[in-house]
Amino acid sequence: MSVYNLTMKEDSTMKNRMIALVLVILMLSALTACGKPEPAPAPTEAPAAEAPVEEPAATEEPAATEEPAATEEPVATEAPAPSNAEEAAAANANAIPEGSGVVEKKSALKGFSIKFDSDKYTAFENSGGGIDVFAAENDGVPCVYVNLFSKDMAGGDAQSYLKQLASGVEETLGKNLETKPGEPKKVDLGERDVYYIYYTYKDAELDGVVASAIWAENLADGSVASFNSLALQEETADVDGILNLAVQSFQLAQ
Repeated sequence: MSVYNLTMKEDSTMKNRMIALVLVILMLSALTACGKPEPAPAPTEAPAAEAPVEEPAATEEPAATEEPAATEEPVATEAPAPSNAEEAAAANANAIPEGSGVVEKKSALKGFSIKFDSDKYTAFENSGGGIDVFAAENDGVPCVYVNLFSKDMAGGDAQSYLKQLASGVEETLGKNLETKPGEPKKVDLGERDVYYIYYTYKDAELDGVVASAIWAENLADGSVASFNSLALQEETADVDGILNLAVQSFQLAQ
């Protein structure tokens, strides 16, 4: 075999080896690429949950302002026994003061009489048979009304009569009443069975506080004598004198 042929043969062998080597390398590369799994794409993170949008806090209804407590009307208080009642009781133990002005006034309709000082006061019989005594030249307060009622008209006796009056006074005067009449109280006049109530009230027309004392006496025949005085609280001297003399001198017609 010629050198040329050998050389050609060697060259051909070398080429085949080179081609085979290249093929081996390519196959290895392909196997490596197939056997090695591709890394999985990183999972996309779920978007962070959005924080819930806070509802604006409901504005609280302003606390209802409490209505100011209604001012209670002043409660009328029961007064202790008025001094004029005790003074009258003491005065009645004495004789009626003598004086040219003291005269008798009779009720033609009801059949009773009282005495009063005509120098200071005027008196007349009203349409119902009672006797009204006023300060001179005055037909309003201060004054004293004297009357006589049968047992039935008085409601049974002096105490019942005064209780009825007290109830009527509270209902009629209402919030103008300053001193409640309370329960009838006994007046110490010896053997005479006399009771009284006392109350005060605001009088817009007189622009002041009026004081009233009402006395009632149980008489032997079952009838009831009534003595009612009215005067401004600071002007009771006149009615005290009229009332005392009327109680002392009261008499039924013979």
